[in-house]
Amino acid sequence: MQIRKLAAAEWADFNPISIIAFHIRLDDMEKSRENGDREAASHPDWTNWGAFTDDGSPMARVLQIPYVSRFDGYEIKNGGIGAVSTLPEYRNTGAVRAIFKEMLAAAYDSGEIISTLYPFNHSFYRKFGYETVCYANEYTLPVASLKGYKHDGWVKMWRQGETPELFTQVYNEFAKNYNLSFVRDDALMSSHVRGAYYKDRRFCYLIGDEENGPTAYVVFDDAGKDEEHRIKVADMAYTGPIGLRSLLGFLARFTADYKDIQINLPLDVDLYKLVNDPYSVKNITQCNYMARVINAPRLLALKKKPENAKFTIEINDEMLPQNSGVWLVDGENISKTGAAPDITVSERALAQLATGASFLDEALFRKDVKLHANEATLRAVFAARPVFIADHF
Repeated sequence: MQIRKLAAAEWADFNPISIIAFHIRLDDMEKSRENGDREAASHPDWTNWGAFTDDGSPMARVLQIPYVSRFDGYEIKNGGIGAVSTLPEYRNTGAVRAIFKEMLAAAYDSGEIISTLYPFNHSFYRKFGYETVCYANEYTLPVASLKGYKHDGWVKMWRQGETPELFTQVYNEFAKNYNLSFVRDDALMSSHVRGAYYKDRRFCYLIGDEENGPTAYVVFDDAGKDEEHRIKVADMAYTGPIGLRSLLGFLARFTADYKDIQINLPLDVDLYKLVNDPYSVKNITQCNYMARVINAPRLLALKKKPENAKFTIEINDEMLPQNSGVWLVDGENISKTGAAPDITVSERALAQLATGASFLDEALFRKDVKLHANEATLRAVFAARPVFIADHF
């Protein structure tokens, strides 16, 4: 078996792997090849990894997309993983594992700090060091439940051809408060703020007032009669309490148009406590995101800590041995040590603890976390922090 990065000319040859694996139906395979060529040309910063048989036949592929995400006030390199697929005749051969082994080592060498993905199966990706991140609550509620919220400022609907610049500004002001949220530029924002309202039934509204300027936005799809006239919020952001109240106040205007609203909100916003009829609200916690630590020492150096915090941590990382060992964490200084560890964690548990998606007392329920000493310091370091992801790849 051979593992390597694909040349741009090879992307089209590997597209059929995903078409077969993901049960995609096509009328013309040649269009798939054209899409592969176009994707390779349009995204020279993307990396397509392939597994080949010894005679050069395609077996499996994994796509790696570079992003920048937030972590405790810093912007870090975040690799987004997609298109993980294997031809049926080569499944259970270890092809994907072999790709991940090479890809993760290359990611470490390139300065990547974390890697993230949307899993089809959590157990499958745990084998490669990824762990679950719960990042939002999906609420479904009657529009009437927002009675009491009112927006008295201005609202501007985005139309095709306009720049999403102000949407981008609002998003980045909102997202800076959340670990793992992507840093967006106007190009990335354009994958959210898009469409013709009269044809696609996607509506993009910027919300604000004269005193504060733009304070929120909402992008929603009109689900139509089959969904009993539901607003499906595809993207939103707000700048603090004023922005959230403005957002809810604007959505409250639609009582005559829609029956209910479906919206993802960060876990630090409990909508049950904000609406006038909590019994009418349904909630599903979003757990379809996973993170993996690529460079543990660097992540621990950047992690927000109490002043003078000092501890030792033992990490066991089979696929990235660069992370394994006992590390002395002394503020931003990280070094290998022969001292006894205060805590022992797997790379999977570290992904939750370091990002704030879990906290020490919760993590101690895991079998791969063992607390030995220095409990007060570790409880302060590994505290829960707000996490929110609004981008798909």
